[in-house]
Amino acid sequence: MRLRALAALTTTLLLAAAVPARAETHALIMGFEDYLSKQHLTGSHNDAADLAKVLRGRGVTDLTQVEEQHGTLAEVEADWAAMVSRSKPGDLLFVSFSGHGNRSPEKGEPKHTPDGFEKGFLLPRYDEVKFPEEQLRDEHLYDLFKAASDKGLKIIFVADACHSGASVRAVTAKAAAPKFQRFETHGAALPPPPDPSSVARRPPIPGLTIYSAADENQTIQEFLLDDEKHGALSYAVARGLEGKAAGPNGVLTEGDLGRYVLANVRVLSDNTQIPRAVTPDPDVVLFGEDASAAAGGGPAGPGQIAPLGRVTLFTEATPPSGLSGVVLSSDPTRLTLGWKAGGEILNGHGDVVATGVAPEKLQDAVDARRVLDGLERAMGERGGAVATSVAAVGKPASDRYYLRDEPIGIEAANSAFRFLTVIDLTADGTVLFLWPQHQDPVEWSSDHPWSFKVKVTPPYGEDTLIFIESDRALKDLHATLAGLDGKHAAVPLYDALRLLLPQARFKIGLQSVFTCEMLKEDGSCAVSPSP
Repeated sequence: MRLRALAALTTTLLLAAAVPARAETHALIMGFEDYLSKQHLTGSHNDAADLAKVLRGRGVTDLTQVEEQHGTLAEVEADWAAMVSRSKPGDLLFVSFSGHGNRSPEKGEPKHTPDGFEKGFLLPRYDEVKFPEEQLRDEHLYDLFKAASDKGLKIIFVADACHSGASVRAVTAKAAAPKFQRFETHGAALPPPPDPSSVARRPPIPGLTIYSAADENQTIQEFLLDDEKHGALSYAVARGLEGKAAGPNGVLTEGDLGRYVLANVRVLSDNTQIPRAVTPDPDVVLFGEDASAAAGGGPAGPGQIAPLGRVTLFTEATPPSGLSGVVLSSDPTRLTLGWKAGGEILNGHGDVVATGVAPEKLQDAVDARRVLDGLERAMGERGGAVATSVAAVGKPASDRYYLRDEPIGIEAANSAFRFLTVIDLTADGTVLFLWPQHQDPVEWSSDHPWSFKVKVTPPYGEDTLIFIESDRALKDLHATLAGLDGKHAAVPLYDALRLLLPQARFKIGLQSVFTCEMLKEDGSCAVSPSP
């Protein structure tokens, strides 16, 4: 399996500071799919409609939803100006964009950006020759947001498009199609970066928390979520705002939403997207009562984990009879799991996650996917989640294969819950019990994050690390895991978690890692069949 370490997310989320009790929320929601001269998209309308529905459910009545017919620069600027004029100091402006992102060389002098590239978001009429101004440039958005901040307004900006990289949203119907692809404007040569001393850096805008996106070297996919195409960021923000990120008292703070979005974007994208966040005041309340009511809420207490559901399986060959927990599909764009005649297992993004899986072993792979779906739901419902990272020892985190016997550092952010359990569930259904083992401390006493090292071993493909932080030692669970270690036992693992986890307060974290036995000359993975 290919071990994918921390990847950065190419999307930017700017989150507001304090919203007074009587403040109002105003929303401008943009979702564009049909472009004049760029590829048409899938999922942007779903992103916009989803966010708009959630905000209306939260009581937001001043909401403007913009699609292609009113998506010119002049109309968007007019919508923004009208929204600002209706707002009073302390109000919150919620702005979202879902569509094409842009990165293009600056043409004039002096340069305004440190890397010599303009960045922004393309409006439907954008054309490099006919309508080059039909875009929301970063510099222009900065000016709009700064003027609103100077008026005493707070801003949330959800940018579900490439913001910091040379990419655009993809449109192909293939399951593996990236949401963003490498893109440069028409025939432009790459400029040398300007002298940093010549670039006037603009100061941060007060009241904005920033969730930054991936850099230009990484790709972002659209995903089939709730049977519709969505951006992982928009979907996670919507689910967080509708209440899944709230603490046990129902209060949703800036910190609650940030933690939820950071963890769940990683899960929704199989860790191909990992956002970064700077939250100046995580105790600020977005929805609910005042900050004092939210303080100390923490993650959810004991609760039930839902029974296993079913996965949508696409296969090119006749599947074995008697498969359970699946809905068969003949559409390769609508799947959560794929199985090829040669024994390859694909995830919903089209990545090969296991090879050499014989028909009689397909149920194990199906069960592994069902277990991960169940844990993703449990993590999302509970709000709090464990922040994790994986990287090759002595090397920076990157999007890469991790090879046989390579040492890997695993880290989990510690919290008030001082007991850690780590399980590895491979794509072929093998359960590996990683922590605590032998002399590992059951309770973490250090102020530093949890950290330990492992080596890459078979089976290769996709491993998903399951992190559980709890308020007490899970001795019964550990005894069960010791008996499951090394076995194809995804369902018994899930049964044990459903039975034993509700005895404690806990948080769950998931991180997919991809390993490979060796590389071919072209840099692709030469994976041996799973045992």
